[in-house]
Amino acid sequence: MIKIDIKEMLNQVPVVNEEEGRLLLANLHPQMIKLFQEKEIAIYYSLLEDVLKVAKHLNLDTVIKYFGITPVVKASESMQFQEIFRCLHTKENNNNWFLDFFSLYLGVSVIYGFKPEEM
Repeated sequence: MIKIDIKEMLNQVPVVNEEEGRLLLANLHPQMIKLFQEKEIAIYYSLLEDVLKVAKHLNLDTVIKYFGITPVVKASESMQFQEIFRCLHTKENNNNWFLDFFSLYLGVSVIYGFKPEEM
């Protein structure tokens, strides 16, 4: 399993303004599609930075830093991404959508077998 120092990364990503935050949120879905199609670690890592910016934008960075997030890994790649897209689709009606999404997102690294040294 990939060990990424999420706490340190959160400390390094900048706080974004409201407009940039909305844009990052809107771009999560297309970026996830790109990751699903291309399965490249560079895309995963770049998207991770955007996801952490979204966490700060939503004021969830403290929750992630101090309570942590456990990767959730489904039985297959397609099931993993179905759950990710379900989280994104239901974000308006689900207060926990981002924490669920983030856990599933971290699980993608396990599904794809990304190694820490590749980061």
